[in-house]
Amino acid sequence: MGERGWEYRRRQPEGTVWYAAVRDHLATLLAEASELGRGLPRYVERDFARYLECGVLAHGFARVRCESCKDELLVAFSCKGRGVCPSCNAKRAHMTAVHLMERVLPHVPYRQWTLSFPHRVRWVLLKDVGLLSDVLTVFLRAVFALQRRRARRQGLRGGQAGAVSFIQFFGSALQVTPHFHSLVPDGVFVPEEGGVRFEPFCGRPLEGPSGPACAPWGCTASPLARHTALMTPVHSPPRPLGSSPLPPHGPHSAYTPGWRGWGVDHA
Repeated sequence: MGERGWEYRRRQPEGTVWYAAVRDHLATLLAEASELGRGLPRYVERDFARYLECGVLAHGFARVRCESCKDELLVAFSCKGRGVCPSCNAKRAHMTAVHLMERVLPHVPYRQWTLSFPHRVRWVLLKDVGLLSDVLTVFLRAVFALQRRRARRQGLRGGQAGAVSFIQFFGSALQVTPHFHSLVPDGVFVPEEGGVRFEPFCGRPLEGPSGPACAPWGCTASPLARHTALMTPVHSPPRPLGSSPLPPHGPHSAYTPGWRGWGVDHA
């Protein structure tokens, strides 16, 4: 394989700083989390445990044999986790990007829209995945309505918008902050005989919402505000970990300490 300019090299995670940190301090982390109250969610413990086995031959491997040169090599099993494993995270991100570029996204201009939330609303969204999905739907409806209005000003009728959205649960400071990243074509798709055509927005680039442009976002907030859980005052101090009335085994049980750093917000 080396003669063709490439070769397989086992990544040997055991030699990395991150692997050593998890291996040496995971037990302490779990113990301290339990002392604080609920401990970490089971899926977090599971991801850490599987990461310590990921790419390590002692925990399982496949023997791969080249039919041409008869050479053999061992490929360690991967954890395929979504949280703490940098190798599996990078592979998943790469495969997702390739899939979107080659099979999903048309070759048109795009604009990224991001939506974050007040701290108390984040707490509510973390424990209700259905509500989080509903909020994303309302957000995209507002963006699409803005797209269609802009298209009508260009004389385009019946235009349709679309988006690919990703939900992230952390910020650049590793604080808990669910927010949306939505990739939206910077134009509309107009039906025509035999299919659709894309009409990009002409003129200067779209500016961020301000003044009259903010009106659609008021309409977006209205249906969200009607949800009882979202009416909790955002200025209320968070409950201590041990006194929170939330269910004991939800994903939010690992997030309460993050409230201590809620003055740092780089979502």
